[in-house]
Amino acid sequence: MSDNGIYECNAKNNYSQDHGIFEIIVQNIPNRIENIFLENSNRISWFKPYGGNAKILKYILRIQYKQGIVWSNATIITINNSDITSYSFDNFYSKCSISITIEAVNIIGSSLPSNPLHFQTNTKQLLIAPNNLIAVNITSKSVILSWEYSLFYLCDNFNIEYNIELIDTYNQTLIQTYQHNSTVFMIENLKSSTQYTFIVYAINELGSSPKSQLLTIQTLESVPLVTIEDLQAVLLNTSSVNITWTFENDDVQFLNGKFRTFAVTIYEYFNMSTLMTMETINSNLIFDNLHSSSQYYISVAICNYFECGPSSKAIHIETPFSNLDMPITVIHPITKPLLLNCPFTKSWLNSEKSIDQYVLSNNSLYITDLKLDDNHSQYQCGPTQYQIQLYDKPSSVHGKIHYTTSNEIGIKFDYPSDIIESLIITYKSKENLILNEFHLFPPLLNIRLTNLSCGNTYDIMIYAKNQVGFSPSEYLIGKTDGSGKNIEY
Repeated sequence: MSDNGIYECNAKNNYSQDHGIFEIIVQNIPNRIENIFLENSNRISWFKPYGGNAKILKYILRIQYKQGIVWSNATIITINNSDITSYSFDNFYSKCSISITIEAVNIIGSSLPSNPLHFQTNTKQLLIAPNNLIAVNITSKSVILSWEYSLFYLCDNFNIEYNIELIDTYNQTLIQTYQHNSTVFMIENLKSSTQYTFIVYAINELGSSPKSQLLTIQTLESVPLVTIEDLQAVLLNTSSVNITWTFENDDVQFLNGKFRTFAVTIYEYFNMSTLMTMETINSNLIFDNLHSSSQYYISVAICNYFECGPSSKAIHIETPFSNLDMPITVIHPITKPLLLNCPFTKSWLNSEKSIDQYVLSNNSLYITDLKLDDNHSQYQCGPTQYQIQLYDKPSSVHGKIHYTTSNEIGIKFDYPSDIIESLIITYKSKENLILNEFHLFPPLLNIRLTNLSCGNTYDIMIYAKNQVGFSPSEYLIGKTDGSGKNIEY
């Protein structure tokens, strides 16, 4: 700076002369701020330093706070007025260990940082509400909430807890309050297809912050748990039947969504290749073109826009004999001899082979060495035709977990095109070695395992059965819903 001063310059030649006077000001970065003063636990001040022959344009504050035993990265605060030489820590609400340095800045550059000042702020009333409350993930039973509450405002976030209020959207009453110490939280055990409203606020030892904006969500639909009552069948003629059922309005709360349709399932003589499902919004359905002298099993389920629920108990109907010349289907196990009576005539016919050796003295047809090659063979005795369908042991029935509650596991079945007369389901929990056994007769599209323990895992084995034997087993693992505790993040 010693080169500052007034300088005179003279110039002269043979024709004239001139001179000028100049003031030279040498500029440099500002001097270092020597002292920072702690006025109280939340306010500091300093003296304005020498500006290096230039106007001080701003101050840069570098603030760190302690996280455990480690200092945080610096938060930079800029004060763009050189006449302001103080700063209040208005946005620090917890007890904070603070370290701060200050630099003065002019047109040339920044001064050297001041020596760091270390001090601790006091806890203050929280004045800022949590913001950006959103639902990260919504299912039929749960929601994950997320919100923001900047660490700059909190200093040490472990001193802050959050209350999450769950509100009944319909009547605006508080259902439950949860307490948590981070900004992500899962709430479980919610009802399907239901609106909920949430509010979040922070709490420290001096009280609570303002509340966040309201967040309203609707949980997704899930499998309806309504069952059909009073399922009945009335034969209209030899090939038609009218199916009726009832659905109580009081059960609407268990629909877990909006009603879509009734699903009516029918199959003939335990033959899963004949299984079909028809949908209707009415509480009755007529099936036509049924085979005479046959047996059918019918069940009904109710469906929302997500899925169909558990099947009702199946009802059994038998169609009467018809005088029309239609083949009679005989479904027969391959391991047992086939016996057909023919009281009306003394002749048996088969278009593919001679069957005289199988005709008994009373004109009955008796075949002991059945083979699957004989499947769908036709035998005729006078005007009556018999179509033989042989079957062996069934293939595996594929099952999957349909739904779970705190004390139920629903299982949905996918049947092979075999003869299946019943299912055997065994199950036991990981915590209890007692084996439970459930027999499903006649087969349905799904079942409900009830009276289970809350929050337990179950090993489930599924077998199909007919008169020939058992299918290979199908293995499933299912877990009932938890005890109501929330998973915290």
